Amino acid sequence: YAHARIASIFRTAAERGLRSEGADVALLTDDAELDLVRLLLRFPELVEEVRDKHNVHLFTGYGLELAGAFHGFYKGNRVVGDDEARSKARLRLVEAVALTLRQTLGLLGVSAPESM
Repeated sequence: YAHARIASIFRTAAERGLRSEGADVALLTDDAELDLVRLLLRFPELVEEVRDKHNVHLFTGYGLELAGAFHGFYKGNRVVGDDEARSKARLRLVEAVALTLRQTLGLLGVSAPESM
């Protein structure tokens, strides 16, 4: 569901002409934003661990954790809002979450839905 929700955010951003190019990610200071950043930074290490130890099930836990963190972020933060600079930064963050969710699901052989 998280990926479908993100796709909806992308559609809303596109309707408003908002793009993440030139985003100042230093504006991401909210705890929920930083939690997502930390989770995203763990992904490359997770891939190496799965490769080295053949613990594919770790992708499942990570995907659930990332989706949960995204939902927590989404609940408390408007991505596309009146503050264009903050909206661009949040859109950039959400793009990274979407990419990482797609990669995680893909490694498990599962597709990432664009809508529900």
